[in-house]
Amino acid sequence: VTTPTASASNTGPYCAGAGIQLSAGAGTAYSWTGPGGYTSNLQNPTIAGSTTAMSGTYDVTITIGNCFATASTSVTVNALPLPNPTNTGAYCAGDAILLNVGAYNTYTWSGPGGYTSSQQNPTISNSAVSNSGAYTVIVSDANGCINSAVTNVVVNPLPVVSVNNPVICENGNTTLSANGGATYAWSGPGGFTSASQNASVLNASLSNAGQYTVVVTSAAGCVSTGFSNLTVNPLPTPVAMINSPICINNILNLSATGGVNYQWTGPNGFFASVSNPTIQANSTNYTGTYNVVVTDANGCTAATSANATVNPLPVPSIVSGPNTGCAPICVQYTVNAAAGIANAAWNLGNGSSANGINFAETCYEIPGIYTITAVVTDQNGCS
Repeated sequence: VTTPTASASNTGPYCAGAGIQLSAGAGTAYSWTGPGGYTSNLQNPTIAGSTTAMSGTYDVTITIGNCFATASTSVTVNALPLPNPTNTGAYCAGDAILLNVGAYNTYTWSGPGGYTSSQQNPTISNSAVSNSGAYTVIVSDANGCINSAVTNVVVNPLPVVSVNNPVICENGNTTLSANGGATYAWSGPGGFTSASQNASVLNASLSNAGQYTVVVTSAAGCVSTGFSNLTVNPLPTPVAMINSPICINNILNLSATGGVNYQWTGPNGFFASVSNPTIQANSTNYTGTYNVVVTDANGCTAATSANATVNPLPVPSIVSGPNTGCAPICVQYTVNAAAGIANAAWNLGNGSSANGINFAETCYEIPGIYTITAVVTDQNGCS
């Protein structure tokens, strides 16, 4: 009778999940027992999917004929490490991604775009949206056991800001507009601020011109900055002139400068769209205020005015002494000064002339009919 060899062994220690391989010396029959009620009749049984509860002593009875022997082997099943990787996101494009995991022996990170790292807590600088995704870390502990876990990284895009660049005239109103975000913060010349997407600039002065900054924040909290340039053009400085006063039946010459387009309005429904219009003033109804709206090359407008006076002609009458009789006869002539007449130029019909409202007698030696003419001028210079 051969006495069986009393030997038992295993290939451990093991990491949880690995197969336990038990081995016994040669015999004709085998009886294994172990933790958790384990039994087997194989010489070299395998226990798949090990757990830490399977750690302990495994006994085997080896039989040859009527003889038997026993042996034991101690099995160790170590728990797997349980990494819990995290990151500090969500991030905005351009932020640094910070990956974290607890302390182990080794680390193997992998992620989007072929990313790899062997650091415990690696950093990815200047992130892009393409860095979003699942980052896996494989760790090993002091027992050589390996496990992996995943953390998901979110990198949100920065808002894409679009703005307008208004051009207005002095004293005008405009709106600074921006798009691309959820909230807006405007700042600009003269301490200007606004939290509106479309910020109003009212009654703009030249000092309101310049660059305006808008900070745009997306719904995800990411921030971009835009710049809007506001141009405020000065108003034209128009000058209007009229050759006034004039006498009736003369021409009113209107003149305006300071722009490229002109719109005149005035008495009697007067309208003109040239800089220097003329009016044949055939009545005193052309007296009054003439307004002109001047537009410059930037489309800015300003108005001014000038006054015109059209004076009537004087209405004279001649007062004379006796104008009938036998030659020689002497007559004294006078113009009616009550008509506002300031002077008179006389043609006395006999080849002589004189000036003045009245003068001494004029004598006619030759019999005949004489036409006496007085050209009179009033206090306004009208004659």
